[in-house]
Amino acid sequence: MKKVLTMAALVCAAMAANAAEPVVYDFNTTPLFFSIMQSPIDEGGMGITGNFDFIKKTGEVGVPYGVGAGTGDLLCMKQEDGTWVNNPNLHVRISFADGISYGLGADGKYTFEGYELDYSAPFLGYGPKGPTRVVWMAGWGSTDAWADANYNAANEADWVSSKHALAFNRNDNSASRTDTYVQFPEFQGPFNITYYIASVSDTNRNKEQALKCKVVPVKGDEELTDYAQLVDVPHADIMDKRYYKYVYNYTGTDKVATRIGANGAILALFHVEFNEGFNEAGLENVIAPAEDLDAPVYNIMGQRVGQDYKGLVIKNGVKYIQK
Repeated sequence: MKKVLTMAALVCAAMAANAAEPVVYDFNTTPLFFSIMQSPIDEGGMGITGNFDFIKKTGEVGVPYGVGAGTGDLLCMKQEDGTWVNNPNLHVRISFADGISYGLGADGKYTFEGYELDYSAPFLGYGPKGPTRVVWMAGWGSTDAWADANYNAANEADWVSSKHALAFNRNDNSASRTDTYVQFPEFQGPFNITYYIASVSDTNRNKEQALKCKVVPVKGDEELTDYAQLVDVPHADIMDKRYYKYVYNYTGTDKVATRIGANGAILALFHVEFNEGFNEAGLENVIAPAEDLDAPVYNIMGQRVGQDYKGLVIKNGVKYIQK
């Protein structure tokens, strides 16, 4: 059954939005969550002076140690019908805290040398279609002020002090950018997420990339697709290599983790903030999912309304303003 907030709950959630400081995840100022990125290379880290492949364009694990490192094993395999799926013998999740790739065991746990993956820190994961290339792009963005330049905000209002980014790119041997994500730790609902994303086209194969992203809460290892938010903006309507500010609202009351990942196009993720409560400002830039245009529409009281209803509505599990 689809879960919705009552008007009273919406009001209470909105009032709670300022109850606590946001939990910030970026790749520049939060070493508690991304220490391996900011550690010097000579100390086993990745430094902050160059790009680093967590998953290589060949589909291999890119970290310098952990499961699959140096073995040439691919994380994704081509099937007889031409589709690509994850290698069933090498499924990993890569921790951003320690940089280790943890392998999936027969017990359903991700471990490395007897140590289990710490779910209190963000990690890189992927689903049954297999991973795409994921690169940490050092030096993107800015920490001083907004500038009219590549790898900065599309406008000054969307600017956030954040220096580095993650990029979800295409593998040489896989066309999928739909199943790879960063999973962020559990947060008590309801909550909202402010995140900053960009499309990154190039002059060769990946021309005119749309701005696409998928945000979905997770309970255990199950994606709660009724609460998913899909961003899908044509290339003609965005500035390439500029990031945009989006807000996602999780209106449930469970404690859930959240996955943010590519949704079919090159995606650069710059900065993520979790806040308590409901953020009404985020309704203006939510794109209704296009998979089921005839899906029923509900108002915020949970009552079914017509397709021509004006105002705050819920469709395909996503809240947005219908004009």
